[in-house]
Amino acid sequence: MKNSLSILMLILLFCSSCNYTPEERAEKVVKDYISAIRYDNYRKQYSLTYDIPTQVCEVIDSEDSEEPLTSDLDITVNKRCAIKKDTKFVIKSVNLIYSKIKKQDKETITEEATEEATEVILEEDESPYGTKSNASNATISWPSDVNAAYNVDVTSGNHEITFTVVQISKKEYKIYSTKGLYVYDFDIFSSITGCDVALPDANDDKIMEQYVSRLIDNIKTFDIFSKAIAANDTTKIIRIFPALKNFDYNLNGKLTPKTYTYNDRNTIIRITDTLAFEFSPDGKITDSYGVISTKKEEDAVKALDATPYSRNGLFDIQYIYKLNNQVSSITQEKERKAKAAKYKSQGVALISSQLSNGSNGEKGIKFSALNTSNKTAKYIIIEVVGYNSVDDPIWSDGYIKRCRGIGPLDAGEGGTWDFNEIWKNGSIVDSYEIKKLTIEFSDGTSKSVKLPQSLPSNWRNWLY
Repeated sequence: MKNSLSILMLILLFCSSCNYTPEERAEKVVKDYISAIRYDNYRKQYSLTYDIPTQVCEVIDSEDSEEPLTSDLDITVNKRCAIKKDTKFVIKSVNLIYSKIKKQDKETITEEATEEATEVILEEDESPYGTKSNASNATISWPSDVNAAYNVDVTSGNHEITFTVVQISKKEYKIYSTKGLYVYDFDIFSSITGCDVALPDANDDKIMEQYVSRLIDNIKTFDIFSKAIAANDTTKIIRIFPALKNFDYNLNGKLTPKTYTYNDRNTIIRITDTLAFEFSPDGKITDSYGVISTKKEEDAVKALDATPYSRNGLFDIQYIYKLNNQVSSITQEKERKAKAAKYKSQGVALISSQLSNGSNGEKGIKFSALNTSNKTAKYIIIEVVGYNSVDDPIWSDGYIKRCRGIGPLDAGEGGTWDFNEIWKNGSIVDSYEIKKLTIEFSDGTSKSVKLPQSLPSNWRNWLY
């Protein structure tokens, strides 16, 4: 008799879990989610992306029987900013907002609805309240695998939060999105000692929830990073802050955050006034303040007889880039001045040259040259050799042809001359080489350059 009674109690207990309505299933997912928040503090990174693409919160039962519903949540603990376990959450209502399942296939919706709010008893599975059904929400473009959607309205103190739970199949429910959770998260963070959080203004709830979810992810990652530093786990340190492998850095001791500041580009976690870290949107630390040594770059600037740029609050890597750009700029300027001095000292420079055609089949040279001296030039003279297609020099009353361009050219002035009848049989001229470029000045002096190369096209930017 005693055994029979035990079996009967087990059957009754088993059957008590066999009457879940879809609304109660949606409620259970939210209850499990809230339970995870209260008892395990905060969700893992992927759980904090509120438009959840993966199956974060789902309910699965067997083919043959309905077991007590559970949500498959992977939770991580953040001990700095945690929701207190005695925080009260109250489910106000569960509303059907979308359905594409045929009426005859729907599970029966309970008629025992009540408007009275009931506090969530997180340890129990039974639904403490009734449900009400709303018309289909046609304004949302639901994914093709969604068969129904429910809004679960929850309050905690003065906060109102709506969880949208979607039904993929009779066996699978998951949180699709939330509204108002960012306000709750933000206030929780702001109310806890040591968590000074600053967020940007945003009129869009979805954008703000993304801000907060990313911020909490960064805080969680930083907690891992801090522990890796304490354990001197270089592999984990570099995985979270990849750029460190390229620099000399100093990290040790316990890192206790002082403030968290977030904008649409990054999160700044400040430890002290002289120590901080920057997170990028992809969840990695991308820069720091007071961690990476900038001495090598500063010394490189000083070696060029220059004063390093002022830091002006720049983070380490940003400042290093600025110093490297300073070195590059100084080096290029030194090279420019050296090159300009070379061309000015030789007195003349070839700007350009090309073969030109005469009127009766001849060929010659058209060239432009620049007086780079500080004196007036009387003549610019080139000595040129023509070559046929097999690189033999061409004889035409001699191999070297001397062409004299007539000035005058003032200091810094250029000119162009065309000698298009140098080689009478122009058909055999394939190429040429200027052997010498000479400038003769009005005072009777001259300067020459052997095998001159044409100036770069941007010569005006650096020569003067």
